Amino acid sequence: MLRLMGDIMRLHWRRKSYEVLPALSIRGPELRKSLHRVTLAGMLCMAWLTIFAGSRATIFGRMLGFSNFDFGLFAALPFLATFGQLIAAVLIEESGLRKYQYMHFGVAHRALWLVVAAIPLFLPIPSRLAVWTMLITLAISWFFAALATPAWWSWMGDLIPRRIRGRYFAARQRWYQAVQILVVVVVGIGLQCLTRDDRPMTAETQPVFLWGLMGVFALGGICGIVDILLFRRIREVVPSVPHGPRVPAIRINVPSSSGGMRGQTVFAYQYAREMCREMLLDPMKDRAFRHVVLYLACMTAAITAAGPFYYLICLKTLGFTEIATDIVFLVVGPLVGIASAKILGRHLDRWGNRPVLVISTILTLFGGIFMLMASPTTPNPAFLVDGINSVSAAAGKLFGGDGWVWVDGSTPISSYLLILAGTCLATCGWTGVMLAQSRIMLDFADGQGRSKYLAASSVLISFGGVFGGLIGGWAAESFDVLQNAPIILGPFLWNNWHVVVLVSMSFRPIAMIWLYHMPKTVASERKLNIRQIRTNVYNFVNTRLFYRWRVYGWSNTPRPQRRKKTKDSPAAKNRKDKPTP
Repeated sequence: MLRLMGDIMRLHWRRKSYEVLPALSIRGPELRKSLHRVTLAGMLCMAWLTIFAGSRATIFGRMLGFSNFDFGLFAALPFLATFGQLIAAVLIEESGLRKYQYMHFGVAHRALWLVVAAIPLFLPIPSRLAVWTMLITLAISWFFAALATPAWWSWMGDLIPRRIRGRYFAARQRWYQAVQILVVVVVGIGLQCLTRDDRPMTAETQPVFLWGLMGVFALGGICGIVDILLFRRIREVVPSVPHGPRVPAIRINVPSSSGGMRGQTVFAYQYAREMCREMLLDPMKDRAFRHVVLYLACMTAAITAAGPFYYLICLKTLGFTEIATDIVFLVVGPLVGIASAKILGRHLDRWGNRPVLVISTILTLFGGIFMLMASPTTPNPAFLVDGINSVSAAAGKLFGGDGWVWVDGSTPISSYLLILAGTCLATCGWTGVMLAQSRIMLDFADGQGRSKYLAASSVLISFGGVFGGLIGGWAAESFDVLQNAPIILGPFLWNNWHVVVLVSMSFRPIAMIWLYHMPKTVASERKLNIRQIRTNVYNFVNTRLFYRWRVYGWSNTPRPQRRKKTKDSPAAKNRKDKPTP
């Protein structure tokens, strides 16, 4: 039955693809138009991601009744669902088409987020039924996303030329983060106006805020659906195969089973075993693939373990407001990403992946270090408090008042500045990691069989995400006693969420080990680096050290001005009289 359904879907995709003739390659004005459409669709995708990210998802989960372990499972769900990419790769290799596979599963993935937004309308909250309904719905949604993801990467690998990939993804990232800033500011201010500051953040005490949150989530789901539909006007790319007809890169040979339930069960087991061997174990034999995947798995575990708990530390431990928290992570962070993406993309195209990843991984460590340094007991600098209040008092008198007082001794200014500094450094590092990962995903296997490597890398990297999310939730739940009795050491205060941050930081030195042994991504990376350093040193010495001698000469006397040659000069006459050979 499953094989029959797969054949029907492949025939439908082939018919839809050939209604608009596929292209062997897209170049010139059509390529620019397609890339512009991809960027526009990505901006809507970023709006969808931003609406469901940040403190809003954390607050919504708390209203439904999420525990610490539920947040860890929530972070691990996208990585658990990546096993669906194995099925997606088989479909791609058998059909050779990607466009409508991506669009059908992508629309289903985004539409299920509308169901998430409607949960408070049909189920009592807070309740375990609402929690499990949201988790199951998101699990199905992320499974559909896994079926669509390899098709998108493989399609974009044929669409985007290799020579501009780093710069294109960097420019694309800058537009995305500009949209992210706009969405955070507009949605954050709008929801802040619906919040009652004198009441706790629960469904019973904040009904207006909950309705506004549901409306924003529904709007995000619509933006996500429109994002997928924009790809309908981009042509399918089917590259030609120079040596005969196209041969699928994935061949899973399993003998047919006898009828009955037992035979079908044995067939399903053998098929799953051969699929794992063909698509997971065989690619791991490649040394370059193995080191890249292990590095990305460690970094994914690092970000997944502590992702939701960064917001909980800022909201609950440090006492930041929702809008202040979103400004730090979703406004200042993207601004730093916009400023650094262009430089990182240019260096990726010039030096390759490994040098950029080394620097980026080191920068990501600072986010956790600054998070551990920030606490409610961190003293505020007196000069900073006085300076802010002086400016606020002058502003109040300017508008006809007696002066305003914006901060006092209880305002966590120092903690906010520490979190801000750590976010700036860590965002720069994570931007480099994400841009390099995007470039790696397209460079794994240019040409036939790319979907196999894309699916294998996503599934293997997802092990790190699953492990990080589960161990983060386990650590937060196991050390929950620190919530009421935190560790206080001088100006520092640490609870169970800080333990999760420490666990997250421990994954990054492990990732550096795999990064150190990663094969070179440029043909002569070391020679190119040495040549570039040597050229820069020579240019500096030549232009700076000998600048005075080049301009004024070697002696202390000024260089006589050379007389300009004229038509009547002896040199001109000699040149004129000289016979032409």
